[in-house]
Amino acid sequence: MASPAFAAFHITNGTGCQKWETTDKLNRMILEGDQIAADRLYRAAIAIGECRHFTAGQRVYVVEWHFFSQSVLFRPEGETREYWRVYTTDPRPDVKQGEVNALG
Repeated sequence: MASPAFAAFHITNGTGCQKWETTDKLNRMILEGDQIAADRLYRAAIAIGECRHFTAGQRVYVVEWHFFSQSVLFRPEGETREYWRVYTTDPRPDVKQGEVNALG
């Protein structure tokens, strides 16, 4: 179930991908323990611009978040592209000062 967008907040270190399918596949490989496959997918996705690494403190806007899949779609401040990532803490701004702690 998708929830409505929230105000801007600061993100933690992690990877974001433009396609949900790439984010989901990367996360499944990590959870399965196949680090070699995850590294290959990560490098290929970074090389073509599908995914990118975000550093802690970068300001982003949450477009939507999905509680059951533990994923969030966000847009970095000043940019038009949106990225998906999996989170391990609640992405709402009022929880843990609004930080999203993602795998990757």
